[in-house]
Amino acid sequence: MIPTASDRLFVQVTGDFALTAQAIATECGIITNPASVIADVTSLSRTVDPPDPSKSSPSDNAQMPTSIVLSGPDLPTLNDSQWSQLTTSYDEVVFARTTPEQKLRIVRELQSRGLVVGMTGDGVNDAPALRAADIGIAIGSGSDIAVEAADMVLLESFASIVEAVKYGRMMFDNLKKTIAYLLPAGSFSEFWPVMTNVMFGLPQVLSSFLMIVIW
Repeated sequence: MIPTASDRLFVQVTGDFALTAQAIATECGIITNPASVIADVTSLSRTVDPPDPSKSSPSDNAQMPTSIVLSGPDLPTLNDSQWSQLTTSYDEVVFARTTPEQKLRIVRELQSRGLVVGMTGDGVNDAPALRAADIGIAIGSGSDIAVEAADMVLLESFASIVEAVKYGRMMFDNLKKTIAYLLPAGSFSEFWPVMTNVMFGLPQVLSSFLMIVIW
């Protein structure tokens, strides 16, 4: 399953059959539309550009299906226009009967259209897509290969992903602030006296030993 972050686009990727994948996606809340309005590959035009949501009226958006279910054998037939339609005209996408190569292609196609992809998986077949995703999330009880390929290992519920990303960003910001403080206050303040002594012959205020001790 791949949740991606661009206007809340949710994509489920599974090896199950289409009807099974659709039922699971509906139960999980990935698909919110009734089965009668869920689109398939025939709804994707090969030549017409995807509609511009800013030019459509609210009534049109209410009638437009937002969910689509595709099978693995359909992926080789999709062109660039159809992939673009998946990311602009639909916000609930399910891929069924996919192979590891197709999972990897799905991740790369979404990334090429400016989406930030988070991939979750637990099997050996998920490892290539986990490695290629912007953030690979492996299940702790999954295979060792999936855990090694992932950026994050999920030990508890999926709700902990949000907390982990939040604290990870906070730690990254703190590291940037620390580096930005230490470079001018530490390394640069010791670097310039040495360089002025070598280049211009100015005497050093502190000896090299004392600068090392202070650092």
